[in-house]
Amino acid sequence: MSAPPQSPAPAQHYWTVRGQKVRVPYFVPWSGEKSLPGRLVHRPGPGGIGLGYADEIPGDRFRGVLWVRMQRGQGNGRPHLPGVHPLRQRRCMGFFLCQVCGGPAERADGRHLFVMRAANGLPIAEGERTQTPPVHEECARESVRDCPHLRGTFTAALVEHIPLWGVAGIEYNPLTLRPRAPADGGKSPMLTEVAYEDRSRIGWIQAAREVISLHGVTTVDPADLGLAS
Repeated sequence: MSAPPQSPAPAQHYWTVRGQKVRVPYFVPWSGEKSLPGRLVHRPGPGGIGLGYADEIPGDRFRGVLWVRMQRGQGNGRPHLPGVHPLRQRRCMGFFLCQVCGGPAERADGRHLFVMRAANGLPIAEGERTQTPPVHEECARESVRDCPHLRGTFTAALVEHIPLWGVAGIEYNPLTLRPRAPADGGKSPMLTEVAYEDRSRIGWIQAAREVISLHGVTTVDPADLGLAS
């Protein structure tokens, strides 16, 4: 799948971590970017009654799904590593942008590189879902070097097709408008993945991540990309 035409990568931001200057990934949030309030209410929509904001505006939704509200002020304050800014993550997914530099991530052969934490030590599988945007090879080398989250636990693949699958967010009870209890029995709400096609649930999600599915997957030896943990 070819990416839409894009402008060059946005301004880059750096931060000193343990005495070393590192680039802050594009989709990482900063302390100056605050979550914005929004009172949740029942609201009619194309799919029937669902979740909405009392003071809702068109920009609160994407593909008909309600999204969390968050300020945009990249570079303001301190970076929250390894957090994710929901709207920049969504932009990376929708326009196939590199998660590190924010520039177009499509390779000359039309594929996209994904470098992710290995689930149970397994490679990226055909049809696998992910909330992780693509990345350039050069930027991937930075990530593996600088990100403790990836160190020693990552896998890589080149992917031909990356359609939008759904969202990950907090699922609310349609009657009480309270977050549904986590499946693991914990007290804090967890992000639940819901497909766009699941019309019975998608209207009750407050999305915080875009989810894509990976097709035409070719596993890559990290060493061939110059990636070393």
